[in-house]
Amino acid sequence: MLALDARTGKLLWEFDPQISGAYGAKGCCDVVNRGVAVWAGKVYVGAFDGRLIALDAKTGKKVWETLTVDQSQDYTISGAPRVVKGKVIIGNGGADFGVRGYVSAYDAETGTMAWRFYTVPGNPKDGFEWRDAAAAPHRQAAVQPAGANRVEGSAGAGRGVVSQLLHEVPRPRDGGRWRRDDLRYSAMLGSPEAYRAVVLDGVLMRNGMISFSDFLKPDDVEAIRAYVIEQAHREQKRLSQ
Repeated sequence: MLALDARTGKLLWEFDPQISGAYGAKGCCDVVNRGVAVWAGKVYVGAFDGRLIALDAKTGKKVWETLTVDQSQDYTISGAPRVVKGKVIIGNGGADFGVRGYVSAYDAETGTMAWRFYTVPGNPKDGFEWRDAAAAPHRQAAVQPAGANRVEGSAGAGRGVVSQLLHEVPRPRDGGRWRRDDLRYSAMLGSPEAYRAVVLDGVLMRNGMISFSDFLKPDDVEAIRAYVIEQAHREQKRLSQ
């Protein structure tokens, strides 16, 4: 992406989202981008690999980025975001390959997700999947693992593993950073395989989410997933009160 002086054509800055070429296989109709949004001194762009990125309009420096999709599935972003009342609205592609569509809104200043609305119905038995943090519609808490009732004690075991991790895992020394996404709303919680791919296999290391394979076993990861899902449903209950 390039920014040019409208009067002279002089190059002001350029930005490369550094997307792996292999990710292009997830697009049905070539690797395309249909535009950006500009608001309050920032430029917003959806990267093909599912990231929503905010840039400083004057310098092209990244202000924030957030992952809006489960990259283990065939999600992409080719459409342009829109900004409405301080919220950046973005959808996604991938229905051609069977993923479930939704539209999300993120705070334009921080990149924090404000709400998500699914454009394809889920399980009718689960009721509507939109909740609002303040009044009503929106944030959908994570899906319960298959089998409805988790293995007794797994969430408690996960709480213990998380507590131990906080004391044992060192911060990255190579300039890496910790992801600070609210994992209670991660679509990957609904898939044990996708969750293990992130936590153990490190498939999102290029986005700053380190692998915990040196500290965790597969059983630990599943216990943590159960614990985070438990926290998600507690939060969902709190928001609905």
